[in-house]
Amino acid sequence: AWSPASKILCSAGTDRSVLIWDPFTLQVAHRIENFNSMIKCIEINDLSQQIVFVMQDKLIKAWDSLTYESLHTSEDPTVQLPRNEISAALFVPALDALFTAGNRLCAFRNTSVNNEASAHEDDDLCKMMYNTNFNEVISVTKAGWVNVYYVGDGSSDSKFLITNAVQSLHQNATTQSSLSIIDAILDKVQRRLIVATN
Repeated sequence: AWSPASKILCSAGTDRSVLIWDPFTLQVAHRIENFNSMIKCIEINDLSQQIVFVMQDKLIKAWDSLTYESLHTSEDPTVQLPRNEISAALFVPALDALFTAGNRLCAFRNTSVNNEASAHEDDDLCKMMYNTNFNEVISVTKAGWVNVYYVGDGSSDSKFLITNAVQSLHQNATTQSSLSIIDAILDKVQRRLIVATN
């Protein structure tokens, strides 16, 4: 995670520790260790001077970005299927909102849950993005379902399946089940969705 405003650069690895880097010297400035679960996402909230760690086991930990002290821990109460864990997260600074997801989307504003929306019952979300043009959160599942939510009231704007279109581009793919979305991004003008597959 990188914050151009506060000049904080954070990274996490499989050793369940977080490195906070000095962006000018590229040296480790601080290390936070001994997390009990894999870190799925790091978000930096410059407004409240917090670094937020979203853990695979659904814990959300906020740390002070100046003193590197633990401030509080929350838990995502949403029951995720088939595994009860978080697979993606997104912080939208303009809304002061954190979105977490496994197969359901959950939004937190000021650490309180505001909305929950479902994806397909047995499908993991692999990516969430915020579209500033339309004030929407877009979630993409590994199976290729795209859900678009209007942030104003949490309503679902649209839902569609993209793996059929993607599979037609893959000449070597034999079945739809062999295709999995592994990442997604919006183009520069936020009009097109670009996906990567296995």
